[in-house]
Amino acid sequence: MAFYIVWVVWYGIVNFYFAADVIKQRNYDSTYVHFGKKPFVRKILDKSRGFAPVVFCFGHFLFWLATHCLAMIHYHFYWINSLAVVTWVTISVWNGACFYMEWFAKRYEKQLEKLKTEQERIKTE
Repeated sequence: MAFYIVWVVWYGIVNFYFAADVIKQRNYDSTYVHFGKKPFVRKILDKSRGFAPVVFCFGHFLFWLATHCLAMIHYHFYWINSLAVVTWVTISVWNGACFYMEWFAKRYEKQLEKLKTEQERIKTE
């Protein structure tokens, strides 16, 4: 945890103090810029006014803490980890199958359209 806190403080100092002007001038993308475009995050950052970078870093810390705790639970409890892996694999297979069904269906329809136009062209000759 100490390593993360050092990292987030360093990240904040570099991105919001030293490199802030360069990031704006060169239109660089950063986590702060990316999430600042999300309406929910934008509302929170707008309410915090001058403390938006600190609020952002604190939110980043809370997200890290939540995912770290979840990772520790999965690491220490075999059955919870196994259930999570089976769930993620099932969801991944489902999403992959749905993608390919849609992609191949569109491709198949295009091929049918080409075949139909080719048949019509042959009939008219």
